[in-house]
Amino acid sequence: MSRETVQRLGLVVLAIAFVGLTEMIVFNDDLFGARYAGERISYMAAMWLGLLGAIAGALVAARLGAARVAMVGLGIAAIGVVLALVGSKTLGSMITPFGVGVFRPCPLGAAAAIVSGQRLGRLRFLALGAASIAGSAATDVSWFLGGYVDERLVPHGTSKGAFVIVMFALAALSIAWAARESRSARTDAVVDAPYRMASPVSDEPPPDSVPPVARTLRGVALLLFPMMVLVNFSYRIEVSFQLRLPGFGASSLSIVRFLVGAGATVYFVRAVRRAVSWSPLRAWAYALVIFGTGLFVAKWATYPSDGVAATTTGLLAALSTPFLWSIASAYAALAVPPRWATAAIAVWMTSVSLVAWPLNVFFSSTGVAPLFLNSIVALGVGLYVARRAGDLHRSLFDPPSPVGTRT
Repeated sequence: MSRETVQRLGLVVLAIAFVGLTEMIVFNDDLFGARYAGERISYMAAMWLGLLGAIAGALVAARLGAARVAMVGLGIAAIGVVLALVGSKTLGSMITPFGVGVFRPCPLGAAAAIVSGQRLGRLRFLALGAASIAGSAATDVSWFLGGYVDERLVPHGTSKGAFVIVMFALAALSIAWAARESRSARTDAVVDAPYRMASPVSDEPPPDSVPPVARTLRGVALLLFPMMVLVNFSYRIEVSFQLRLPGFGASSLSIVRFLVGAGATVYFVRAVRRAVSWSPLRAWAYALVIFGTGLFVAKWATYPSDGVAATTTGLLAALSTPFLWSIASAYAALAVPPRWATAAIAVWMTSVSLVAWPLNVFFSSTGVAPLFLNSIVALGVGLYVARRAGDLHRSLFDPPSPVGTRT
C-alpha cells in the first residue's frame, strides 16, 4: 500500500473526526431548542431519521459513489443548521439528523473504494480494517473533546451553528480530496500468506474477487449475531461505568478506546506496508472474548463505578469495542462488490440498531440484564472464531483467486 493511499485513507478518517466534533451539539444540545420544549424532535426520532438517511444515502451511493453522497449528506445537514439559526428549529432538527445519517456509512464506503482500487488482494482486509479502526478512534477522541468545545469554545446558539457548519465544510473537503484520482497507477507488491498459495502474476490483475453471495451472507451473519446483542451492553457499560475528567462531557473510557484504536491502526498499516498477511477476524474474535469476560465481571459489579469489578468491566469494554464494530464493518464492506459497500455498511448499522434499541428499552424498563448468558454467548462465539479464524476467513470471505491472477 503506497504512502498516497495511506494519506487518502487518513483524509477519510479526518472527515469522520470533523463530524464527530459536532455530534454533541447536534443531538444533545440546544441548537434546535430544548429537547422537550416542543421546539425540536425527540432524540429517538432524530436517531430514526439518521437511520433512514443512512439507507437512502447508501442506495444513491451505489450509483453516484460514496464520496459524492457523503458531501451531499453534509450539505443537507448544513441546511438544517441554517434553518435552525434563522428560526425554523423544528424543521432544522429533522433535516440535520437525516443529513448526518446520509453521511455516516459513506466514509467507510469511500475507504473501501480506495482500498479496492489498489488491488491489494488478501491484504485488503487489513487495510480497510485499519481505516475502520482509525475512524472509530477519531470518533472517540472527537466525542471526548466535543463536551469541551460545546461548553467552553462555542457556548452560544449562533456560535454553535457556525462551528457545526465549518466542521461539515471541512469534512466535505477532506472527503473530496480523499476521493481524487490517484496520481500513481502502480499496484503494490503482495507476498504469499500461510492460508493461500501464490500464483503467477498477470500484466493486468483483475479486481479483488468476491465470494458467492450465499457464502458471504453466512460470514456476515456470523459477525452480526453477537453484535446485535452485545452492542446494547456496550452502551450500558459506557453509561454505567463512567469515568469522567473535569471539563469534559464524554467518558474517559473514550480516551482508552482512542489509544487502543490508534495503536491497532499503526500495527495494521505496518502489516500492510510490509505485506505481512494475517486475518483480522482473529483480532475480532479475541476482542469478543475480552468483551465477554467484561460482561462476566459485570455480573458482580456495583453501580455506579465505585468498585474494582465496575472499573475492570469498563476497561475491558474499552479495550475490545474498537475492534468489534470496526473489523466487522470492514468485513461487511468487502463482502460485496465495491459499488455496494456503502449499502452493506448501512444495512449493518440498521440491523444492529433495530435489535439494540428494543433490547435497551426492555432491559431499562424491566431491570433484567442477562449478563451471564450474554457473556457465555460472547465467550463461546469468540473462542470458536479464534480457533478457526484462518479457515473461516478463507472459506467465507476470501476465496482462492483463479490461476493466472494476482491474489
